[in-house]
Amino acid sequence: MLRNILALLVAISILGTLCVSTFGQGVCCTVFSDLANEKRGDRLLWGTVAAIGGTALAGLALALLPVDYGIAYFSAGSALCFVAGPGVWNLVVPSKTEREFARLESTGRGCEETSCSYTLNKLADRAKSNRYLSALVSGAGALAGAVLGDVTTALSSAAYAVWHVLFPSEEERAYERYQAFSGQTY
Repeated sequence: MLRNILALLVAISILGTLCVSTFGQGVCCTVFSDLANEKRGDRLLWGTVAAIGGTALAGLALALLPVDYGIAYFSAGSALCFVAGPGVWNLVVPSKTEREFARLESTGRGCEETSCSYTLNKLADRAKSNRYLSALVSGAGALAGAVLGDVTTALSSAAYAVWHVLFPSEEERAYERYQAFSGQTY
């Protein structure tokens, strides 16, 4: 009887340790982990789509276009370089968010709340700056399209600029979610 109770207590303590180590991480670490996993999934999905799509486009170019003037080789090379190449790059190289999360976890102390909060804030600020820069460049493209009389370029660039101004990035939304969960307002 005593042996069974002792075995039960050992099992409960092991289970409790697992639960604390898995679920006991702070709010920031949970939000950051979700963001890194989401970024990884997106990277792998779109990298695979681009790699397969670029290879398929190259195959179609070689099969359907005339080889006489070299247009088939040029088109196939372009598809491999500009579509499949970035797809393979996305499959191989982790995103900045993934690298930062791996760096935080590799410290040996796990994911600490203060360093996690600082890193997530830094990533959100960088994403916000990039978003505003993209909006500025797209606005300049819209202005150039309007001046040159190219309505399609003007409208698509203006829509892209408005999109960047109105919708925050994934990193910004993750940081806002962290602030909402932790009760911070700064």
